[in-house]
Amino acid sequence: MKIVSVNTWGGRVMEGFRDFLRRHADTDVFCFQEVYHEAHGKDTIWLDGSNFNFLNDIKAALPNYDCYYRPHLDDWWGLAMFVKKGMKVIEEGEWYVHKYKGHNPAVEVHGYTAKNVQFLKVELRGAPFHVLNFHGL
Repeated sequence: MKIVSVNTWGGRVMEGFRDFLRRHADTDVFCFQEVYHEAHGKDTIWLDGSNFNFLNDIKAALPNYDCYYRPHLDDWWGLAMFVKKGMKVIEEGEWYVHKYKGHNPAVEVHGYTAKNVQFLKVELRGAPFHVLNFHGL
């Protein structure tokens, strides 16, 4: 099984990212951090070239993968896993390890958003295999 984990920088380098995906076309599971989803007008801090529709762009670039998205800032910024179609996903979810789901960091700065660990359990050669995706403080 091939797993690749990438901090996407909010989709700031999309062309390089597409090249990266092409070079890793044999990957079974991609783990991405700092993924925006329909976030236009929602992020008031990182306005420097972020791709506020990045999740949909990744979906378009990886049509042979199933997407599992776990935002930790409202519904628009967080973690995403892409699993090659045909892999048996037994379970998918998240655990919060800093703050809690729905925490509003409006009065705090940068690293004080809630943080979750996204998990995935797939079947690999008849046995469960766990993959974790995390973006720390």
